[in-house]
Amino acid sequence: MDDESGSAVLTAQESRRARTAGREKCRELAVIPLKSVPEVVEILKSVLDASRKEVHTAISRILHAYPGHKRREAWNCLRSLRRDRGKVRGQHAVWSEVDLRILRAGYAEGLAGIRRARKTLLERHPDWNECVIDYKAAELSITKHRPKPEPWQKNQENELLKHAEEMSVRQIAARVGRSEPAVRTRMSLLGLGGRVRLKRGCTLRETAYIFGIGPTTLRRYAARGLIRVSRIKNGYRIRYISHENIEKFYRQYPDKVKNPERTRDMIDLWHYDREDEEKD
Repeated sequence: MDDESGSAVLTAQESRRARTAGREKCRELAVIPLKSVPEVVEILKSVLDASRKEVHTAISRILHAYPGHKRREAWNCLRSLRRDRGKVRGQHAVWSEVDLRILRAGYAEGLAGIRRARKTLLERHPDWNECVIDYKAAELSITKHRPKPEPWQKNQENELLKHAEEMSVRQIAARVGRSEPAVRTRMSLLGLGGRVRLKRGCTLRETAYIFGIGPTTLRRYAARGLIRVSRIKNGYRIRYISHENIEKFYRQYPDKVKNPERTRDMIDLWHYDREDEEKD
């Protein structure tokens, strides 16, 4: 009995030592990246164009032979091999005099010329990519960098704040001498919206709400010539009704206004605003 118990204890100790040694081996193997192991690279190269099932089988074989690594690492290594397949690195590409002439001429013409030069060079060398061309352009110091934009002046910001709600972005850009993206970016930084608001008028929907009628009814009145509708001249298809025409319609056709109290309140408010503007 003692011999049997002693052998059982010895077997348990040996199994613990074996498990510890296996874990240490896994840690040692996990330290080495899979892409640095030639056997792993060869296995992955053999399944570059294989089906997904074959790729899974190859990756499982790799993970069984090199425990401690994640399946994600093997997939990343495979994707890297697929990206680099058939591509020439920038420093290893062989450039001829014709290629250099095409590159220099394209970069001298600006952005459109750069696109044409890239297209021509990629047609001449199918194994190249855009990184090869960019690498050579940087090596020849012919890459052009965009100049830093000029800072906004105080008078330009004042013009922007003054006309932000009256003009379109295109009109403001022409007025301050800036591009439309620059104007939109500045308006966003200043907390302004690019939508045009009418200072002396209301849209058809707003006017219909003031009168207490539907927008379709108001459009019918406009088609019959009872109320004048204007179109704002700022590049947008916005139709509006001036405050004067709203008041004129209310005076001439009071029976067609379903909410006279709200209409009178709005007309009085507009009169007060005009008086304040005249005082200023």
